[in-house]
Amino acid sequence: MASLLSVWGARIAYPFDLEWMEGGMLAHAWRLQRGEPLYLPPNAEFFPFLYPPGYSALVAFVGTFVGLAPAVGRGLSILGTLASAGAIGFAVSARGGRPVLAWGAAATWLGTYPQTGAFFDLVRPDAVGVGALAWAVTLALRPRRGADIACGLLVVLASLVKHNLGLVAVPLFVAFGLRDVRSALRFAGVILGVGGLVGGMLEWRTEGRFLTYLLDVPRSHPLVWSRAVQETPWELSKALATPLVVVAGAVLVTAVQQRGRLPRIVVGGVPVWAGLLAGWWATSTRAPGHAGTTPFGLGVTVAALVAMAFALVFLAVGRRWGGRGTVAPDVVLASGVVAVLSVGSTLMRVHDGGFANVQMPMFWAWSLLFGLVLAELDAYRSLRPGLDLAVALTLATAVQRLPAQALTPTTEDVATGEAFVEALQDIEGPVLSPFAAWLPTYAGHPPSLHAMAAWDCQHPHGPFYGDLARLDEAIRQAHWSAVLGGNHALLVDQPFAGSYTAGPLIARPRQAPMRPKSGFPAMPIRVLTPVD
Repeated sequence: MASLLSVWGARIAYPFDLEWMEGGMLAHAWRLQRGEPLYLPPNAEFFPFLYPPGYSALVAFVGTFVGLAPAVGRGLSILGTLASAGAIGFAVSARGGRPVLAWGAAATWLGTYPQTGAFFDLVRPDAVGVGALAWAVTLALRPRRGADIACGLLVVLASLVKHNLGLVAVPLFVAFGLRDVRSALRFAGVILGVGGLVGGMLEWRTEGRFLTYLLDVPRSHPLVWSRAVQETPWELSKALATPLVVVAGAVLVTAVQQRGRLPRIVVGGVPVWAGLLAGWWATSTRAPGHAGTTPFGLGVTVAALVAMAFALVFLAVGRRWGGRGTVAPDVVLASGVVAVLSVGSTLMRVHDGGFANVQMPMFWAWSLLFGLVLAELDAYRSLRPGLDLAVALTLATAVQRLPAQALTPTTEDVATGEAFVEALQDIEGPVLSPFAAWLPTYAGHPPSLHAMAAWDCQHPHGPFYGDLARLDEAIRQAHWSAVLGGNHALLVDQPFAGSYTAGPLIARPRQAPMRPKSGFPAMPIRVLTPVD
């Protein structure tokens, strides 16, 4: 925890992009502060990202009092991350787990920081959205008077920050319904009423473009289905191998205990052998493709997932055929949340452009389930040394994986950014900085449109594909007084070469200074000026 906080402390005040889309998020907040719309048709000044406005509105609101800067967005993300970790600790403690287990499970979630692309402290909506989602789930685990309404409001908030997080409403609705139908109806009423009102207002105010950007534009993007069986298992094995083994083992034992009239060898043996075969297949057919991951870790993770899937099937069948006992309701709810968020995160990863940050909801849900299973097993005193060892092993592995030096900006990074600012000081007129959208503000210019927002619309079947002609025309007409040329050609097909002259290199893309510490390595490298 201390190592993580030291990294966040070194990153929070860095004035330039730690991740290449941070400046674009600040540009959204900048526009909201000035009452300017977000969901416009694509033009030479602005393209919106494919997010709801919730996080940008929070950044804009706080920035009104302290000034709009990267530290504001990062501070909100850190608060969201700590809130989601606190939700796990609270849930496990409420289940009766010892503090070492409760806060060990919370620290397990924090330990997935490198595997999420180091997004917990960025000017991006993910951490705040997961924070709201986390407390919606936690309140549903131990519902009290008004919990259904509070959960509904938190789900709406999470959805307004990142709309795919609204999937968590499905298992929560089922959980409330199993307890009290009226409670489930109140929960659904809050989501449909408040969420529908806000969404309808946004759709009306944007003339139908709000949902077009959030749903229709992503629908035009290609899907990379191979990631579902390649990226996700690797990332799970790096982040949560030990918790997965613990949870799978607990599910297998529970299935054997509640097998009903099913033979023990079937309920116990089939999942184990299926898992071993799946783990062997995953290990033998896939070479190590990710730093810090071993084929053994991948095999263990796949084996645990497959064994758990078979055990859950036999558990369900056994309970129908006279199985004994019950499974704790909070473990059932957490399992539903894990299932829904795992599917949702995997689909987001499959989406072309989906980075490791989309795994954050899934990693959080698995960490919660890990903690609840630990609390369930903690009732057996003989198991406590093993449970403590599982937590210690998980956290020791997480500390070992934290690449603190690679994630921390340096004085050379700051100096390179300041060199770009100095190069823009005497520029009069608009500046295009597609890979560092906030950088022009330090030289007195408005923030720039972002290359990723343009790329999102650059698919032939997308609803705004035809509008990109405006951007092509702006490039041909040298609309901008300066362009910060980058190390990637992601803006539009039309090159800058015919309209702009390239200046000398300020940053070298193969060297460290100014390269983003997280995510896609796009960065500005020189200043382009219009051809005389």
